[in-house]
Amino acid sequence: MVRIDYETREIIYKRKRYPLKPFKLYLLKHFEKLCFKHRVKSWIFDWETIFFHSRKWFIIYFYLNELKYETEKKTKKNKNSRR
Repeated sequence: MVRIDYETREIIYKRKRYPLKPFKLYLLKHFEKLCFKHRVKSWIFDWETIFFHSRKWFIIYFYLNELKYETEKKTKKNKNSRR
């Protein structure tokens, strides 16, 4: 289960912490329809609502999987370059 800690501005998933700002940028880039729909509806950037919907639609899991894939890719590249 994913939890968003607003005080420390982090995403907590499987006891690991990820910063919230890159996820916001990811949402704006890839799911701007979702973000702007809520922005126009309430005239406020209501991040709590957007995060709720991102969990509901598993957007946050796509982001975390993509982040994990990029990390693994960099790790493999670094291992190959050392040899």
